[in-house]
Amino acid sequence: MWPTPKGPERKRGGAAGRLLEAVGDDRPRQMTILSRESVREQNSAYGSTRSALRAHPGGQCFPPCMLEDRMNSRLFALIALAGASAAPKVTRYRVDQTVDQAVDATAIGGAQQRQRFAVSTFVTVTLTDTAGGKVVNAVIDSMVSDSAPVPKAVLDSVRGLPVHGVLDPAGHISGVKPLRETSLAPQMTDIVARLYPGLRQKLKQGDGWTDTIQVSTPTNGGTMNLRRITTYKASAKERRGSTDALKVDASFNSTVNGTQQTANGPATIEGTGSGSGAHYVASDGRYLGGSMTVTTKLTLSGAFAPKPMPVTLIETFAVSELP
Repeated sequence: MWPTPKGPERKRGGAAGRLLEAVGDDRPRQMTILSRESVREQNSAYGSTRSALRAHPGGQCFPPCMLEDRMNSRLFALIALAGASAAPKVTRYRVDQTVDQAVDATAIGGAQQRQRFAVSTFVTVTLTDTAGGKVVNAVIDSMVSDSAPVPKAVLDSVRGLPVHGVLDPAGHISGVKPLRETSLAPQMTDIVARLYPGLRQKLKQGDGWTDTIQVSTPTNGGTMNLRRITTYKASAKERRGSTDALKVDASFNSTVNGTQQTANGPATIEGTGSGSGAHYVASDGRYLGGSMTVTTKLTLSGAFAPKPMPVTLIETFAVSELP
């Protein structure tokens, strides 16, 4: 998710900065309070060794997203050659994201601040069978928005961006990596990762299971910790466009906590998240899309504020298969 609110301002002493990340889909992302003047390259909460925060001339920044493992393109090519046994499956998706964020800045002399934006991303994904799973070769076709606080040229910079990963039989994707540099590569990596929400292969109606994830990830001068429990239930058969699909209901609860250095000193971040939605799977295992709505409630505390600052984020992430 991509919350990028204007930062709360102090009555005196200059800008206190902005909140630049949360756990909308409950990945342990980096959450940073930075002044507009002090935005610098940060390490992603998910292990990226490159810049995760990028500023454009308007002063807004997009937050970092997840790069769970670091694998190079040569390794992906070797995996594909070694294990490929069937014709690749190509699917095009449209991903629509909306984010509503509210920051209570009264602790530093500010007021309630709200921001909302929407963005749509178009992705082509090719899945190739390999030993122990599938190689994911995604290409970002385009990204459009009438409300995201970045210039059109920045949105256009992702055209043709390749993003690779490996999908295991349990439906978990790992090693998600963009193959060229662009300021929004972390966000595109996150989108591709979320196209694979942990759905098992060969599902049938009535199947149900629980998936627990615990992650501790280094951030800029600290560590973020996430624990998420997701419950899945293959509940019904439905028609999805021109394809028969199995509907899989999903709901989760999570906790997140950690620390991070910011331009205004160390910050402690903690909170909870919850979400629910549904995913749709074709009989051949192809992901047909779905949607999730996620609410995250955080508090940020540190020397920059006399008491914790509450932050609430509501995100909708919807995926649809394109013809």
